[in-house]
Amino acid sequence: MGFFDWLFGGKEETKTAQGRASMAIEAAPQPSADFEPLARRAVEHLGLIRPEYIPVLTKMAQESQFGRTETTARFSRRAGTQLTREEKKALGLRASVFMSMEALEMLTDKGRQDPLNALETTLHRIWFENNAIREMTRPSSTGLGTTHYIWMSCGDETTCQACWSRNRRRFAYAQARLGQFPGSCDDCTRGWCRCYAAPVLPEFRRRPG
Repeated sequence: MGFFDWLFGGKEETKTAQGRASMAIEAAPQPSADFEPLARRAVEHLGLIRPEYIPVLTKMAQESQFGRTETTARFSRRAGTQLTREEKKALGLRASVFMSMEALEMLTDKGRQDPLNALETTLHRIWFENNAIREMTRPSSTGLGTTHYIWMSCGDETTCQACWSRNRRRFAYAQARLGQFPGSCDDCTRGWCRCYAAPVLPEFRRRPG
C-alpha cells in the first residue's frame, strides 16, 4: 500500500477520518534529514498544520517535485472521504470544491480559516527554504570567490513590504542565516518567500603579457 493510500485511504476496517489520519502518522516513513527540519519550521512559523503531522508533511514534501506542490495539495483534498455540503458551507467553501475529511484533519484552527490554501502554503515554504539552503552554500562550491549577493524580490503586486525593503540591497554570504535569506525570510507576510539571491561575481583581470 502506497503512502497516499495510507494517508487518504487507510485499511478497510478503519472508517473514521481521525483513524485513518492516525494510521498515516504511524505509517509515515522516517523523515528526511533535509526536509524534516524545514517541515518543522514551516509548521511552527505558519501555524497552519497540526504538529503531529510533521512526519506526514515531510513525506509530502519529498513526494512533491519542485513546482508540483499545488498538485500534492490538490490531491490531498480530492482523495479520501469528502465533506458534506453542509460541512463545506460551514467552512465557507462552495459545494463543488473538493475537501476531504482527512485533509481537513491535518489543519489547525488557523489553517481551517483558509482550508484550500493552508497545506499548499506550507509545502511552498518548505520547498523555497530548501532552495534557499542550496543558494546559501553555492559560493563555496563554485570556487569563484563570490562573497556577496544582491537580494532580488519578485517585484509584483503581491511582494510584501519586508521583501521590498531588502530589494536590490547587497549582503554578505558570511552573514547568511536561515530565516534571513532570499527564499527563507521569516518576516515575509506572504507565507513563503519568493525572493532569490543574485551572486555578485568578482572582477577578473587579465594578466599582462
